[in-house]
Amino acid sequence: MLVVERGAAGEAPRVARGAIQLEGRDLAYIKELDGRLHWRTPAVHERASFRALLVLPVLLVPALVLAGRRQARRRQDRGQMRSRRALARARKRLRGVQRRLAGADPAVFHEELARTLVEYAADRLDRSAAGMTYDEADALLAARGVDETLRRRFRTCLEACDFARFVPAAARPERRSELWNEASALVEALERSW
Repeated sequence: MLVVERGAAGEAPRVARGAIQLEGRDLAYIKELDGRLHWRTPAVHERASFRALLVLPVLLVPALVLAGRRQARRRQDRGQMRSRRALARARKRLRGVQRRLAGADPAVFHEELARTLVEYAADRLDRSAAGMTYDEADALLAARGVDETLRRRFRTCLEACDFARFVPAAARPERRSELWNEASALVEALERSW
């Protein structure tokens, strides 16, 4: 409970000199609003995308390091690199041989075609193509589990190239086209059989 007592007699009470007038509004703004209210765009460092970019290096750097190590291991394994590139190299060489299909010198065509087949097999088997005999190529293909009919087709195509190379009368233009088609089919069939 609150008890109020009378003040000292010497003091004169303060009296308002005029009546209190009510204004038309009850809040007085310090500054008038010049435009519409809108949300403030967050600063760059307050955005979620900025925070995600801060986390990105933490995730990306280890992934790049692992990828680099993996690629370095691949480069060190020369045999695997040769084997991987064998098909692309063989296709490229076959396109080059195809340009010689209608050429004047059938011996060059047949030599390039045979070399393409031998180098493809050598690359896939990680062997040197120089000095690879038919028997050695057949034995290596058999060791890799290549079907006997496919090995026989491979050898027959190589023998046909050698025969046409050394017996010019056997190098008919239509036969060159057949040999090129057979060599292309052999490369694709050998690639599926690995």
